[in-house]
Amino acid sequence: MGLKVFWRNIIPVSLTAWATGSSVAAIPLNIEAADKASVPQDVQEIIIPMGATIHMEGSCLSAILKIALLFGLFHMDFTSPMVIITAVGGPCSAVR
Repeated sequence: MGLKVFWRNIIPVSLTAWATGSSVAAIPLNIEAADKASVPQDVQEIIIPMGATIHMEGSCLSAILKIALLFGLFHMDFTSPMVIITAVGGPCSAVR
């Protein structure tokens, strides 16, 4: 039964997140879907915003891994402090 409720409510949320490229933009639809799935209000208010934020941090981590991969493929030095500051500051600040 839980899977049925999940799939019935996740489609609009997923399409919104995919179309906008933003998990934060899907928060209102996530809350609406959680209401339809009978998720308690206090759980919704904590988990949904926290999940969107954690997802942003995951996207930041993914960007760093991609940069490190490209530096490795092109045999470039990834150990200088300026490169690390640029790699961490660029994608992570853009995500926020």
